Parts: sequence; structure tokens; C-alpha cells
Amino acid sequence: MRLEHAGAALPSTLTVDLGGTVADLTVTAADLTGWPTGAVGPFYGVINRTKINEEKILFASRTGNVLTVYTDGLTVGRAADGTVIQSHLTNSIIEHVWTSTEADSANAHQQATSNVHGVTGAIAADADLDAEAVARAAADALLAPLAGATFTGEVAVVSPTAAGSTGVRQITISTSDPSGGADGDLWVKYVP
Repeated sequence: MRLEHAGAALPSTLTVDLGGTVADLTVTAADLTGWPTGAVGPFYGVINRTKINEEKILFASRTGNVLTVYTDGLTVGRAADGTVIQSHLTNSIIEHVWTSTEADSANAHQQATSNVHGVTGAIAADADLDAEAVARAAADALLAPLAGATFTGEVAVVSPTAAGSTGVRQITISTSDPSGGADGDLWVKYVP
């Protein structure tokens, strides 16, 4: 799920006690100006960071200075990111945070070599390609939809605009396996 972040979200303090149960789904704070609204997606906050009663919470929305805890009927956003539901008193500090849950999700996505962005199958690349080249290959694969082992629709070659980029230099269509070539070359092998 897409999560929302805001770089201008300043810490605030609770103006109302927050109970310690999954039924306590509203957090009211002094000033949440700059915090995410939930328009893009849910977002995380932490109450009493680094204290014994630290609790991370996934929020669905913010209206003014009121945060609504995320719940989809199965999951409640209290006790997120490995923390435990806690009671929090008025004047407890609340902060907008980026969590280890998000870091782990981003890392898993970066390291994925199959079923990336809904494309079934593995990313094929030479062993000597670096992670950036593999990522470019995966992104390029998304330009031509696949139906089994057959491209469907149009294949579009987009010229890069970044300085120093080579773009596509040579396109080879052949029945033989790719050999030779340089960065930017495109080889299509077909079966007659």
C-alpha cells in the first residue's frame, strides 16, 4: 500500500489522553500543521519515542489536529512496527515517522528478482550487471506488455534525456542468441 509522508511535520503533544485498547482510534494533538492528511495513503506516527511506553501507530487520516487510526476491518493501526498498544497521557509527544516496516518493504522490493510490478517471471540479466542495470532492465520490460512469451501491443523505445545516456544505439532482430554489442543496443531473438 502507498504510504504518505510529509517533510514539514513537526512534533506535537496530545491534548486528550489516548486509551490503551484497539477501540481507541482517535488521537487529538495541539498542532498537526504540516502532517500528512491521508489523501495519498495512510501514514505513521509515534507517541513517546524512545520511552518505555513508545507506540507506533498507522493513521488513516488527519483532519485539523485530529488523527484517525487506520482500520480495514481486519487490521487496526495501533501497536504498529513491533510496538505494543499503550495508554498515553495528555502532553505525550507525538511525531510523524518513517518505520522499519517501510524500510524492510522497500528493501524487499529493491532486492526482488521476480514478480516485480505485476510482471510475471524473473528479471533476466548478465551476471556482471549491477543492481542499477537490473532495475533499468525491469523498468524497460514494462514498456512492452507480455502475453505468455509473446509481446502484445506496441514496443516503444524511449530516448533518455539524462546527460551521458546512450539510449538505444542499435536494434538487432535475429534467430540467434545475442552476442557482442554495447550499452544501449537492443537484441530481439525470434523463433521462425
